[in-house]
Amino acid sequence: AMVNVKSEALQQAPVGNIGTALQGLAAGVDVQMAGGNTHPGASPQIRVRGERSLNGGNDVLIVVDGIIRESFAQIDPNEIESINILKDASATAVYGVKGANGVIIVTTKRGVVGKPEVSITSQVAVNVPIRLYKPLDAYRSALLRNEMLNNGGQQAEYSATDLMKYRTKVSPYTHPDVDWMDEIMKSGSIQQQYNVNVRGGTKSMRYFVSGGFFNQNSPFKGDNITNFNRYNFRSNLDFDITKDLSASIN
Repeated sequence: AMVNVKSEALQQAPVGNIGTALQGLAAGVDVQMAGGNTHPGASPQIRVRGERSLNGGNDVLIVVDGIIRESFAQIDPNEIESINILKDASATAVYGVKGANGVIIVTTKRGVVGKPEVSITSQVAVNVPIRLYKPLDAYRSALLRNEMLNNGGQQAEYSATDLMKYRTKVSPYTHPDVDWMDEIMKSGSIQQQYNVNVRGGTKSMRYFVSGGFFNQNSPFKGDNITNFNRYNFRSNLDFDITKDLSASIN
């Protein structure tokens, strides 16, 4: 009915957002990049126990520190204390029909009584394509084109001279042979994440302040347009004004 994911588990995977970090951490929660949406900084599609509605929306309800949000994917994982995922009707009943597709409750870190605790984390990763298709070279492509036409009783498109030039690559301007996969794709792209946070406080005032930076470079050569940069800042303050009155600023 309910799954709890701690902050330590979320920080283990070098991924671009919290949604992707949930993959494999919670039973019954399906995380996938829908429709090839894999550009830097992309948010995944999250489903709890599959598709719940045939004609309506299937998006889960996101609640961050008690407030309903459209998304939680771009929150810095270093800011999160825990994530609770409510999966069945009895657990989501308090949210009514809004929680019909499951509820993800995100609780961010707060201050604690004691001396200031400073945490600094850094993470660098290299994103490498797991499978790149090897294109057919120009000579073999032309050869197969001629074979197809000959089998259909048609005249060959490429002459013996054309085939020779493609095979020997002696005339790259008139008979080019370009491996576009190699020309366009990088063998690997850098991803980095840094965070500094401080937490502490007294009995009357507690604080948690966090600043973070995340960068994910494009997998394409010479492309700076799709590089993804994210800057995060969070300040959670708790005050005990009197014995019977407290206030929080998030």
